[in-house]
Amino acid sequence: MDDSSLTSLSSWKMPLDRCYWALSVVVATEGIVKITMGKLVSLAEQELVDCDVHGEDQGCEGGLMDNAFKFIIKNDGLTIESSYPYTAADGMCKSASNSAATIKGYEDVPANDEAALMKAVAN
Repeated sequence: MDDSSLTSLSSWKMPLDRCYWALSVVVATEGIVKITMGKLVSLAEQELVDCDVHGEDQGCEGGLMDNAFKFIIKNDGLTIESSYPYTAADGMCKSASNSAATIKGYEDVPANDEAALMKAVAN
């Protein structure tokens, strides 16, 4: 992928942002949507921060990628960022019923294993 396959990260307040787990999940999901559908969609990280707060995912206190992917699948996707802007703070869940994109599954890949990553992306 080149730069045209990435959404803007300008809304993130690095290095002070504590919600990186949501960013990593959304960027991965946006990449898969770009590969499979040919369109770049900016999805709402804030929806994960506010709404995926059961179990180990706790807004800006931290979260796990696997749980966030399960949330996206269970809730039929995420809305677009412009409808649910990132605030860098925990908020009330405003989960929308009109998702902009979703995923059917996910796969954990061992660290530093490019071949496994390529295989996972191909599937």
